[in-house]
Amino acid sequence: MNTETVERAKAGNHQAQAEIITYLENGKNPEAIFGSSYHCIGKAHRIGITGPPGAGKSTVVSKLITEVRRSGSKCAVVACDPSSPYTHGALLGDRTRMVDHFTDPGVFIRSMATRGNLGGLAPTTSIVADFLDFCGYPVILIETVGVGQTEVDVVSKTDTVVVIITPESGDSIQMMKAGLLEGADVFCINKTDRPGGDAMEADLTFGLGLSSRSWAPPIVKTVAKESIGISELYTQIKKHMEHLVKNDERDKKCMERYFSEVDFWLESFIFDKTLEPERKKFIQKSFGEDTPPWVVAKTLWKNKMEEPWQ
Repeated sequence: MNTETVERAKAGNHQAQAEIITYLENGKNPEAIFGSSYHCIGKAHRIGITGPPGAGKSTVVSKLITEVRRSGSKCAVVACDPSSPYTHGALLGDRTRMVDHFTDPGVFIRSMATRGNLGGLAPTTSIVADFLDFCGYPVILIETVGVGQTEVDVVSKTDTVVVIITPESGDSIQMMKAGLLEGADVFCINKTDRPGGDAMEADLTFGLGLSSRSWAPPIVKTVAKESIGISELYTQIKKHMEHLVKNDERDKKCMERYFSEVDFWLESFIFDKTLEPERKKFIQKSFGEDTPPWVVAKTLWKNKMEEPWQ
């Protein structure tokens, strides 16, 4: 990756930004992008948008973009879509609900496939968010795929987690099982023009009453397609960030994210997919020689440590 492309990306060129994100998604050396400037990262407010399929996440994201732009700030969006278990491709359809912002030079939208990752996010979400932070976007919206009971990676990748549910999303016990009550910083009950919104709010309030967190997650009712409640939702998101900074919790969040990123790069470094055929051949050979698996692992580790990073 050449320096000129990096400089164009930092200057706001969307094509250069997209090119570099593809480079990072392919597991290439990020040092070529960040150089010695990693210390500049950490200023952006990273907002995770998660919830069950059909809750209206993409519509809420689109409306939040409008709120961010109205405040005068630039905004970047990372929208994750599930990969097909058969073709390994992804529809990347979330962008279709954000078409109103395609021509806005202050908005950058990137769709990413999860590539089989079970956490609700693409594996390279953090490094891509780091890069968008590096490019000077003060607000980064990260939309997950529809979450289940194991897909809560967004908690460790963002500053503020917004959980979007609908009146039909089930009771608080179901949300506890999904880990959403513990991980959410703001609740958004979307589509409240449908019956059951008040009952969902009451049930959610009861469930949150069992928690003893320093921040009490607010509940905001919205009808995103009509922009109802979106301004209040963005206000509560900003209030949460203020709470983190005021109570010295932001640094803790950044440290947790740093730990998860180190783990990601360590894992990526060890399990480099380009070396998969060689690794498989070596393991098969070792199996035929009755070599203990831990010896095989130590040998692979030693060999990997001696390789330069491309």
